[in-house]
Amino acid sequence: MKSSIFNVIRKLLFFLIFIYSSYIITMKIIDTYENNSLSIVIENLKPYDLQIFPSIAVCEIGYTKETYNGIEELMEDIIWKPKESAEYNYDVEDFILRVVFHNLYNHGPIAPYCLAYAECSKESTCIGCPDSGFIGFADKIRSSCNNMFNGCYWNNNEFNCCVHFLPLPTTVGKCFMINSIQTFGKINLDMNYGMQTSFPTLHLQLKKASSIYVLNKEEIPHILLTSMQFLLVPEGFSEQVLLSVRHNKNDVETINLQHSLKIMSPQTTTLQTWSNLGVNCHCYQSCGESEFKIISHSSSTKHTNFRNFNLSVDAWPSFRYRRQILRKPIDLLVSIGGIVSLLIGASLMNLFEYLFLYLIPKQKLKC
Repeated sequence: MKSSIFNVIRKLLFFLIFIYSSYIITMKIIDTYENNSLSIVIENLKPYDLQIFPSIAVCEIGYTKETYNGIEELMEDIIWKPKESAEYNYDVEDFILRVVFHNLYNHGPIAPYCLAYAECSKESTCIGCPDSGFIGFADKIRSSCNNMFNGCYWNNNEFNCCVHFLPLPTTVGKCFMINSIQTFGKINLDMNYGMQTSFPTLHLQLKKASSIYVLNKEEIPHILLTSMQFLLVPEGFSEQVLLSVRHNKNDVETINLQHSLKIMSPQTTTLQTWSNLGVNCHCYQSCGESEFKIISHSSSTKHTNFRNFNLSVDAWPSFRYRRQILRKPIDLLVSIGGIVSLLIGASLMNLFEYLFLYLIPKQKLKC
């Protein structure tokens, strides 16, 4: 009697151990599939593969010598004219400039410019800060495309700046972008290059103080993008930038796999953001992102009335990053089936047998 009970307990213990081991290994396989199904390798390029030139964004920045006339006209026509008896309010002028041009805004509250005029009303003679209409203020103060560009050249061939540099509202104000999927133009400038073409060079002549961003086609300018941001403030200032570009290619299977994968780390939110002005991420680029590295960067000053920006690619890329799939859904199914079959002895065939034996009504055999 005792030996039979011992045998039952031993079999049950072994069965539970195999069930638990199967569960642990299966969950490990699923976790590996969700977090490590892709691999990035280096792939050599063919001699005649065409490469994509980066997207360029030109954004006007606040420069007192050039923005004074615009802000003065705005103050006189919209704000000061209804109250001609009031004195000109320079605090309101500073407030509007810092709202329109983000580079003029320093860290700290912007409210002190308006606190002293909070009691101003339509009937009073003082001028208070506006609380609406800022988009209209920006459109009136910021320069148009014709007032921004003096000339544009692609491989020493001049092209119409305002046909190809299209406006796009961003968090840093209205920018003019070329070779970007964020803007849609009727005529697109072919900015692809390869070994059968000359080294690509983009030369811009700008009338206004500007911030130039080098981006991927999917990106838009933002305040954290400082590594690929170039400032051209005083007249006659010139920038020469030489880039190295590495592109990325994705296997077709990875497009259908992304929805089943998990992020590599849990999402977090930092509430006190003033202590973090930028975030450094040592990661591979995303699926549609290219890698830009500055090979050389030089600045100079010339006696001209405009700014010069010259961007070139040092050489044709010899390789690119390729994101390929390592584990497909069928591989996950086979791996789990193999573990379950090894430890428990179960398989899909056993499942069909159980369904056939227990769910399908048995028919009486005729002798």
